[in-house]
Amino acid sequence: MQVVVDGSIYAVDEYGSGKKTPVVIFHGWGRSKEEWSYLAKKISDQRKVYAVDCPGFGGSTKPRGIRSIYEYSLLIQRLIEYLGLKQVILVGHSLGGRIGTVLASRPTRIKIVQLILIDPAGLKVFSFKRVGLYFLSKVFFFVPRYIRTRFAHRLMDEDYRNSAGNRDLYRAVVSHNLARSIKLIKCPTLLIWGYNDNVLPVYLTKVYRKFVRDIIVRIAWNSEHDPHISEPDFVVRKIKEFIK
Repeated sequence: MQVVVDGSIYAVDEYGSGKKTPVVIFHGWGRSKEEWSYLAKKISDQRKVYAVDCPGFGGSTKPRGIRSIYEYSLLIQRLIEYLGLKQVILVGHSLGGRIGTVLASRPTRIKIVQLILIDPAGLKVFSFKRVGLYFLSKVFFFVPRYIRTRFAHRLMDEDYRNSAGNRDLYRAVVSHNLARSIKLIKCPTLLIWGYNDNVLPVYLTKVYRKFVRDIIVRIAWNSEHDPHISEPDFVVRKIKEFIK
């Protein structure tokens, strides 16, 4: 279905029925709600589940003038309020994890009953790739431009390369380190992480363990950045155990 909130169009898929707390799912950068259909159906036997195309993706309007993940998350908050949901369970993957972290760490009119983060973005990542980019920026002055371009393209974040037409939005929503926000999460939280994630390393789970008071961490040992795709039944099982 399509929902219009403050003049913006949002594409939302609704699953299931029941009186238990509804679930709202947010996908990662460059993705869509479609990849969540299997999981949404599996957990919607006693509750409604909403899978949302985040602003600027899928069937949802690209927002204008967004300067931060906080402003971006406010759009999602307004959508949830428009749907008439007073309390929810949030599920967020990657970019969706950023959204979930922000909403769960700030006072809103919506009660976040539980938070489920799947390989969430939000923490600054130290990696050899970033160190390499810094080093190369110093020596590339002496390298022909066509070689600089080729190497820079190969080393750039995949999300950024795939964000043509959305790069202003990309820079706005990924520029904030959410370490402080993570410390403010009060609701029970389930963290699922792909052990072989080469985008957001599994060592980041240690930060969440340290700063989120009420957290369960589950590792998808055979997954990279998308355990909900590579190990869907494992993720479904862990979510159902958590939200029962």
